[in-house]
Amino acid sequence: MKSFMAGLALGVGLGMAFAPDSGKSTRSKLRQKADDVSRELLPQQPEGSEEDKEGVQRSSRPVPKTTRSRRRKLQNTRSERIK
Repeated sequence: MKSFMAGLALGVGLGMAFAPDSGKSTRSKLRQKADDVSRELLPQQPEGSEEDKEGVQRSSRPVPKTTRSRRRKLQNTRSERIK
């Protein structure tokens, strides 16, 4: 563990010493690059099928209370087994 921490400290120190830009500038460049890549990729995504859209709608519905109560019951059963 001691050698890991020493390596981590050394890596951070070297990274700070040899960084070409400030942290603010680097974050700005990374954000800009991510925006550029997402703009390139988004138009290339095909339109989803009706099945896909229905699946998203089904997964967006609230969980029925019976499922929630069943989950609580299972959690209680598990916690009783652990005790």
